[in-house]
Amino acid sequence: AVVSTQSTGHIDVIRSTLCGESHLASLPHFVCEMCRFLAALQLLALSLCQSSSVDWIPIEGDIRIPWDLNTTPIQIKQSSEATGSFFGFDMYGNRAWWGAVVVRFEDEMARYYITDCTFEFTDLPVQPEGLQANPERIWTFSKTAESLTVSCNGVQLLEYEFSESEDSECATSSSWSGSLQDELGIRTGNINLGGYRAKPMMSD
Repeated sequence: AVVSTQSTGHIDVIRSTLCGESHLASLPHFVCEMCRFLAALQLLALSLCQSSSVDWIPIEGDIRIPWDLNTTPIQIKQSSEATGSFFGFDMYGNRAWWGAVVVRFEDEMARYYITDCTFEFTDLPVQPEGLQANPERIWTFSKTAESLTVSCNGVQLLEYEFSESEDSECATSSSWSGSLQDELGIRTGNINLGGYRAKPMMSD
């Protein structure tokens, strides 16, 4: 859902009509409370409107950006793919590299790899719809101390629990379970990416 500026305008008209400062004091208590509610609703609507219109930032080659995946999920827009193509990101903390996540397209399947967690590329348990036939998609990556989540066009494809990895370093490594991460290095191979952005508050 997206809150439009027209919606916030309607709220403002209602609030101004009912709650003009000139006669606010003479209104019944419940009407005053409704005025305060409308004022708070307008601020919320404006905030949601702004967060739902985050612009895409172009990706030109391999880039490195300030980003904390623990607090801010990242979205990456994909516009093409081919067998063997891939994209992903390296993770850094205090300027030191400590991990990577990669998605690769191979034999009409999307596969993933997480350093210190998976021993090889593994098929995503849920595959993106229209693979190859419709490469236009938005990927969302989010992380907590317990797991990494990958979604595509609003559908969750993977929730990887670090504790369930066969590699003991995945669950015990401070890299994945800790919060020491402040940069991402986005990299690509034979694929077109339309940009990246923080996940809007109102998106899936």
